[in-house]
Amino acid sequence: MQHVNYRWITFSLFVMLWSGGAIFIELGLKYADPLPFLALRFLISSVMMWAFCLFVKPSFPKQLSEWSIVILTAVFQQIGYQFFCFEALDNNISPGVFTIILGAQPILTAILMSE
Repeated sequence: MQHVNYRWITFSLFVMLWSGGAIFIELGLKYADPLPFLALRFLISSVMMWAFCLFVKPSFPKQLSEWSIVILTAVFQQIGYQFFCFEALDNNISPGVFTIILGAQPILTAILMSE
């Protein structure tokens, strides 16, 4: 029996979902406003993540202070980030320009945070 490399599968799935995100967001915004569309996307991704966690059984934070850091990071990193991405696409920024901006974000963050 051959061992399945779940890290490779997870990485590949992440790359496929991330790279197609701007295109699917633009398509979805033709039929819905940004906030309801974002809420639906968040709900679907939450169900998928919990299913993944039930399958893989990763370790979770044990203390309330650890959970508060995780939740605060999620609020600012994911919800805020996704909301402004949806707003940009809703205001007619093309997916190509949007993808370039997203790709440059880690580089710009490193440059702005360097001393």
